[in-house]
Amino acid sequence: MKIYLRFIPLLLLGMFLVSLAAASTALSVSGTVRFISPSDPDDEQEWASQGGQVGLEVVDPDLDVEVKLVNTPNQVHPDCDECVDAEFITLDNRRSFYLSAVPVLDSGVESGNVITGHSDGFINAHDILLVDEDGVELSQPEVRDVGIDGRVDLVSEFTGSFYAVYWGWNIGDTGDLVKVKSQADPVGFTVKLRETRSNSGVFRLLIDTHSHHKEPESSPPVLPVGKSDVITLTYMDEDPDRNVSKRLKVESTPPAFSNLSPDHGTADRADPIIEFDVTDNESGITDESDIWIIFAVDTNSNGIIDANGEHEFQVNDTARGDVSEVNGVFTASLALPNEIEVDSDATIYWWALARDLAGNLGILDRQPTIDGRDNLCFPTEFPRGELEGANVNIDHNVAGCQPYTAIIDNSGPVVVRIITGRWWDPSKSGDDKTEYDSTKAKNTSILVAFSEDLDSSTVQKTDFLVDGEVPMKAEVFSGRPDYIFLTVSPLSAGAEPEVEVTGSIFDVAGNHLGSGETDENGDSPDPDPPTARESLELLVAVLRESEEIGSFSEDLGELLAELFIEDLIAPATEETPEEVETRILASDSALSDDSLEYLIAVLRESNQVGAWSDELSDMLSDLLIEYLIVPVTGETVDEVKDRLSAE
Repeated sequence: MKIYLRFIPLLLLGMFLVSLAAASTALSVSGTVRFISPSDPDDEQEWASQGGQVGLEVVDPDLDVEVKLVNTPNQVHPDCDECVDAEFITLDNRRSFYLSAVPVLDSGVESGNVITGHSDGFINAHDILLVDEDGVELSQPEVRDVGIDGRVDLVSEFTGSFYAVYWGWNIGDTGDLVKVKSQADPVGFTVKLRETRSNSGVFRLLIDTHSHHKEPESSPPVLPVGKSDVITLTYMDEDPDRNVSKRLKVESTPPAFSNLSPDHGTADRADPIIEFDVTDNESGITDESDIWIIFAVDTNSNGIIDANGEHEFQVNDTARGDVSEVNGVFTASLALPNEIEVDSDATIYWWALARDLAGNLGILDRQPTIDGRDNLCFPTEFPRGELEGANVNIDHNVAGCQPYTAIIDNSGPVVVRIITGRWWDPSKSGDDKTEYDSTKAKNTSILVAFSEDLDSSTVQKTDFLVDGEVPMKAEVFSGRPDYIFLTVSPLSAGAEPEVEVTGSIFDVAGNHLGSGETDENGDSPDPDPPTARESLELLVAVLRESEEIGSFSEDLGELLAELFIEDLIAPATEETPEEVETRILASDSALSDDSLEYLIAVLRESNQVGAWSDELSDMLSDLLIEYLIVPVTGETVDEVKDRLSAE
């Protein structure tokens, strides 16, 4: 029994020694591999992204080869298998140059084209020999000094060519010993990593990752990877038992944003405070420094970003910003920074950006589809840092990444018009259920339209008098928060009631309209005349209204587009009409030459090249309203213009 008990520990000890020997063999690998960050080689790369870069590193001192002797031209030293050819140098009026095999060694070069190995203990002019193609030492140029970094200083300027003979180290490469592959490309290809410096034994290379493209010979090489791929890096040592590999996961999903505040389009009398959460369920967010907010100011609220109106801020590095992290969820908050000065009412556009550990950049996009069509946001196309002058509603690389808006509003609402007969029909589809058709007008309803959205909780029937009487109801509906519908006793045909605002009506920012009286039938002072751009936007609104009510035809759209291209754009750009048409259609793959959007693109192009005018916009707007909208809605031309201008 004792023998048996002693045998088991001996057996276990033997197995342990065998496993230890195997482990020792495995740990005796001379080369190591790893993935390194493309931006910081000291950081190990843990994730890769599709369409990004990957850093490769091999460490193996065995690959270093000292240059024992440099051959002179037409001469091979029989005792030096690792010698390289003398370096060929050409100078043009210079007195210094750099050698490639560095550091330069203390070699003791003597005349007679022989490197003797005699050393004086210093790196200096004695460690280099300049010869002609026959190996004969030259008197000119004359060497003043040589540095360990390979810099050679001459006594005077020199023009011509010669060979440099010296001892040094080669900056080597891995040759065909390194291979990369992926699941998308299981065959892969060999890559050549170059030594970071002589005698370092550290070899590195950057490669690009692509969704399907493969280019082993390009610089840098391109490896195809899938969306959730694995990249394998293998170093093939001279001893096959020492081959080593490393694997790297690929993630192509950018960070996600949630819990946004304030809501899009929220108005406030003070500067906004932006808040949101950022998560990434795969590689994760690197750290707090990888979250940014871009603010862009539009003081005219016309969609055009002001000059000097764009600013990008790293949230955790901004005075009014804060980033906190709990269980992988980063919560960011940033009040409008002090660098942004807004002295008037304005629209503030904002984008949130975040980068995950794999390098995927996410941009907060308010609406990935518009009218059922893809409106994709491509971070690579987004003109980050170059937004000045961009139209956030039109420019495809900005409109594709639609911003959220926060409104700075210190102006009270203004009554823009009052119309009898308009009413809210809950049976209609769409958000705006206002009945505009005059043939369906109700003689118990009055529409009071304001210049901006109202805080419905502040609206009461006692805020109004209609011919001196309080109306029966005053209602605001979410589909048109800038409209108040008054319910009154039946009005006689052609009645022109006097409507008076007697209470305080507040907008959503908290600004109020004080008590005041409007003219009979709601005639209020004419607003300022529209600018040229506003005139164009009114024309665009007229076209969209005509299409919505079914009075705009594709034939009319094509006719107008061809007319404007031929008479306005082509003369200004010196293109042919066909070239203009091709260019505009190519600017947006969703456009077709029979679509309303194509006609609108033509109009905007005409405006951009300076061929459009305020007068032409007004004339065409009146014409289209008179022949396409008025016959359907029963309004006057002025009523339609007032309504579309307010909208």
